[in-house]
Amino acid sequence: ISACEKGVKWQMALHLICWMPALALSPNEITYSALVSACQKAEQWHVALEVLSTMTCNVVMPNAVTYNACLAACEAGGLWRVALELLSCMTEESVALDRISYSCVMSACAKAGRWRLVLSLLNSMSDMGLVPDVAIHSTAVSACERGVQGHLALKFMHRAACLCLRCMMPAKGSSREK
Repeated sequence: ISACEKGVKWQMALHLICWMPALALSPNEITYSALVSACQKAEQWHVALEVLSTMTCNVVMPNAVTYNACLAACEAGGLWRVALELLSCMTEESVALDRISYSCVMSACAKAGRWRLVLSLLNSMSDMGLVPDVAIHSTAVSACERGVQGHLALKFMHRAACLCLRCMMPAKGSSREK
């Protein structure tokens, strides 16, 4: 199924998972995650969400990888509301949110012109101790530009530039510093 994911063969992966019980095999979170990822890569968000729903019916708990693949599918499909719901489900089910989770949801919201939601998610992310990276700040810039919030866009552009500069600076005592 992982090979199907890499080859974006979502239909074949779906077929294989359907045949697993006949072979006395049980799909687990890894096989389901590979299927969801294959669906996400093939821009089959509706199938990815259906697989997520099927997992819980089959008493297989989705993990962060599964949810993040679904969130990426929602992002690609422009489903910002669904992405927000999935983020909420992750919290309710005690699945750890990470930068990928936030990035996908923020990007979906930004594409829909929901700049206030993007900024709210950015604050929530920081409250959880997750450090936004350059890509997340770029998403905030994009969202603010779409929302005609130029002053906020400039603020996040500055933050992204500072992050880039920090990444380029050598660590103290490193061979690049000398």
